[in-house]
Amino acid sequence: MPSCTRWSCEGFVVAVLAGMALGGMTDAAASELVEHRTVFAFTDREITESSGLVDGGPLLFTVNDSGDGPVVYAVDKASGNTVAVTTYSSESVADVEALAPGPGGVLWVGDIGDNNRNRDSIDVYQVRGLGAATSGDKQVDAAKFALVYPDSPHDAETLLVHPDTGRLYVVTKEITGGSVYAAPRTLDEGSTNRLRQVGQVPGLVTDGSFRPDGEQVMLRSYGGAAVLSFPGLREVGSMQLPPQRQGEGLAIGKSGKIYLSTEGVYSKVLQILLPPALSRALGSPAPETTLPPSSEQSRTRESQDAVGYSSDDWGGLWVAAGVLLVTVAGWLWLTFFRRRGRRIG
Repeated sequence: MPSCTRWSCEGFVVAVLAGMALGGMTDAAASELVEHRTVFAFTDREITESSGLVDGGPLLFTVNDSGDGPVVYAVDKASGNTVAVTTYSSESVADVEALAPGPGGVLWVGDIGDNNRNRDSIDVYQVRGLGAATSGDKQVDAAKFALVYPDSPHDAETLLVHPDTGRLYVVTKEITGGSVYAAPRTLDEGSTNRLRQVGQVPGLVTDGSFRPDGEQVMLRSYGGAAVLSFPGLREVGSMQLPPQRQGEGLAIGKSGKIYLSTEGVYSKVLQILLPPALSRALGSPAPETTLPPSSEQSRTRESQDAVGYSSDDWGGLWVAAGVLLVTVAGWLWLTFFRRRGRRIG
């Protein structure tokens, strides 16, 4: 190994740690991919970045990442076709990143993204009546609640709603691991609701969901996922997820089935099974022990790269490239400023 100065070696170590954090839960995951299948591929060109996902029985609900309007798409699981589009606000949204189910058929939309970390507050919307949305477009008046962090602005892509209490939790997206913030038990639509930090979790968290009993929560990163106890947030187990272009969405329905989504037009929605060891650790039977084959519609609808690979298969390479980029950039940045500081001194 080439020799290095004290400062450049320290910078390299720090950068490597940052790069490992970027990999998130993948490093702690099992060596084998979980069993998975393609449920469908979106057929709607308007669904370009499926960032949030909710299992609604025969339908899956999703929202696009930042740049789209205040709309929720209802998609038929059997075909991948959009059967309804619901506009939930007449106002513009800043950066919608998350979608979560609540008790009583309520759907919560999280306008919680903040890449520049400069928002004074973030917003969540309580949308009712989507469970009956089977066809057509409509507009509803969703209740809007402003949330504020107790310390400073954060970027976040994960909104959790407890299936029994209905209490909201926001999980921040940080290279060094996310923080979990609880909203007040009762939200006030007319004022700013102050969040309270209640714990920390590993990984670069891009989405999550409570399991049906509310005793565990599953959080995902781009390449891995972990199941944590709740409210203790103790890791029960982790896994490596199937490669995706940029894995964003995760949904767990009342049946316990787990679905994943990713960005990209005509992207695929996957269903996965928990690894057997993790299922045993959770102490409850999985809803399915084997998966049915992928539908013919999904296989024929997959977009292909010029060399013949599905575009989603490059997800792992993008994560690896990101880790390498952060590592090299961090090393160079720290080395430069350490040397510059010595020259100025």
